[in-house]
Amino acid sequence: MIIYSITIKNHFKALSFHIIGTCLMVLVVVYFKYDPTFIKVFGAFWIALTLPVLFLHIEYFLEDRSKEVVVSKKQLTVSKQNQTIVDKSFGETVCIEVSCSKNIKDFGLPQLPVESYYYLTFNFLDGSFFTCTSLIFSDVNDIRRVFKGVPIIYKCALYNDIKFKKATAS
Repeated sequence: MIIYSITIKNHFKALSFHIIGTCLMVLVVVYFKYDPTFIKVFGAFWIALTLPVLFLHIEYFLEDRSKEVVVSKKQLTVSKQNQTIVDKSFGETVCIEVSCSKNIKDFGLPQLPVESYYYLTFNFLDGSFFTCTSLIFSDVNDIRRVFKGVPIIYKCALYNDIKFKKATAS
């Protein structure tokens, strides 16, 4: 039995690319001896990269807050605040849609900080579905390993906003 939930490790894994990029930018600022022009350029790039990451991280956290996914032998159970919301077998799963960036799908490495974020939509035979984010399932390869036999469909986009998907699904 494998239990997935939001952990501090998953938070840092999602934010790691942005944190490393920020550290590199600070090193470049130090190298240029705190040149005011360079600090303005750095600040503009940092804000342009941080705001989308901050928005996605908060949105993903609110989506998966207090959600727990339990995968046991060919059984998938999702509970939120200790109430079971999904209890299905793998046989009832039509497919898993992974909405991620093309770089994550093909290479596993992001080129922009927002590419570290992706979400999964589990579709079932009865037409129901549920969504989990990269804050719960932190590794795309782990999904392939755990859900063997379930078709995985990749939908590539640079910015994977859950609210946009929910608005277009209605």
